[in-house]
Amino acid sequence: MTTPRRLYASNQSEVDSAQWIDVFLGQGNQHMLIFSGIAMPAYDSYNDDFNREHIVVMFDQVVSAIVQASATVGLASIHNTDSDFVFATDSVSVFRDDDSGRLALDCQLAVQGDYSLLSRFSYHAVVIASIDEPYVSGLIRWDPGVTGPRSQQLLHPIHSTPSPPVSPLFKITALRDLSSPSDPSYPIAVPTPLAFTSETPAPTVGADGLHQVPYTLRLGNVPNAVGEPFYLQGAIEPGAFPHAHTELVLEQTSGPSFVTLSGSHLHEDGVDFLVTAVQVPK
Repeated sequence: MTTPRRLYASNQSEVDSAQWIDVFLGQGNQHMLIFSGIAMPAYDSYNDDFNREHIVVMFDQVVSAIVQASATVGLASIHNTDSDFVFATDSVSVFRDDDSGRLALDCQLAVQGDYSLLSRFSYHAVVIASIDEPYVSGLIRWDPGVTGPRSQQLLHPIHSTPSPPVSPLFKITALRDLSSPSDPSYPIAVPTPLAFTSETPAPTVGADGLHQVPYTLRLGNVPNAVGEPFYLQGAIEPGAFPHAHTELVLEQTSGPSFVTLSGSHLHEDGVDFLVTAVQVPK
């Protein structure tokens, strides 16, 4: 088996117009990644034999696993002198490079003709992959008997178009108590937000009859999210439950009080919250 020739999407002399989109899918650490570009192998043939070339286009994105993938390639630039010719793609697939963890596009190409040149080919790949970034996840649950019914999204009576998007119901914030620099002689620990997520859910009903929605608080861009402890705070957004007859709060019901992530423990799952009614003292 011949060693594949590698082209790097980050190198403009090997891949032109390289573009990619990263869409977080809202659950766990799964992302949808979309890649496109024009690879430039400049692979040629000087005879009437099938000359096969194994090309691998290396992307920059590092992932921990591929969940699903789909890819296509097409001719972008070819050349032939006065002879019979064939330009072919025998196979194309997406794989994860074991050494670097990077995504890559695997192409088996063939060229026939004297003289023929496969100068460029275009590619398009869609990948659902797991990306190991630090996060905290769990469920937010509530009892409609306590909260009252939620407002329903209505259709316009004439045009049958949806009303404006539903506002988020909940907000989960990661905080760390940091010393205030205003008075060095008397440092005060101030709750300082690190990151938050606002959920606009499509609720399901759990086995216990409570309504629930998942949340994921992503911390990949938060300095010192790994290695230093932090805690979570839940809040109910204004207007989330307009028919409630009592004051409501969102309380953590499971998981650690302080979350500490590490290189071997990047994910804290099962940190759940429950909407409860404030008990009024008698």
